[in-house]
Amino acid sequence: MDQEKIGKLIAKLRRGKNLTQSQLGELVGVGFRAVSKWENGQTLPDISIINELSNILGVSTDELLHGELKDKITIQSEEVLTPTTQPKKKKLLHLIIPIAVLLIAAVIIIITANNNHKLKTEVNVYKLYAEDVDKYTVEGNITFDNDKMLIVIDELFFINKEFLNKNIKNYEYSLKSGDLFLVGQGYIDGFDLLDEPISIKEFTQQFKINYTYPLSYDKNEIIKNKLTLTLVFLDNSNNCFNEKIIITIEPEE
Repeated sequence: MDQEKIGKLIAKLRRGKNLTQSQLGELVGVGFRAVSKWENGQTLPDISIINELSNILGVSTDELLHGELKDKITIQSEEVLTPTTQPKKKKLLHLIIPIAVLLIAAVIIIITANNNHKLKTEVNVYKLYAEDVDKYTVEGNITFDNDKMLIVIDELFFINKEFLNKNIKNYEYSLKSGDLFLVGQGYIDGFDLLDEPISIKEFTQQFKINYTYPLSYDKNEIIKNKLTLTLVFLDNSNNCFNEKIIITIEPEE
């Protein structure tokens, strides 16, 4: 079995279901790190959860273990033409060809109309900042484009925090708009810990969010509600450290 091929298929199907690694892990009873290792081709899912994992991702176990989706189109055997069947097929072709031409023309018109609509749609970009600038530095942006919302956070720093050099063995975070969950990762109560402890300072230096979310609600409500980034760290003594950062959304100048 090709572990890398299977991992890529799991990642593709998980994103198609709008599931985070943590959420998929919870559904099959493992931590997000295990899911990450599957998707990176480092390990394979345990055989005991293959059926459940296949059902969740909407594929057969055979497709999952081969790392590719089977062609759903069944090719029928070609019928041998006889003098009696040939005229019928010719008549059928005379009917099919005009219909096919009309269908192709309709598809082209629809695609052109959709493209023209997208070109006319306004794209709104907003900058993200930490509300309490004395405690946190946050930099990023949020883009509203058609029916999608793209959230990017590429800078996160804690200012004058005493626990910056504490080593942690696990973490989790979530990003919300009001009560609406947008994205999250990690599972603080899980058993699949980090490969090796890192300091909170190191964690923030490598912290990134880059996530596209279907926009099925009013973007003005999101802007008004602001964003809440919640982080939880677990140190080597099983002590938890919680940080809740309010992020304001402002128009890009």
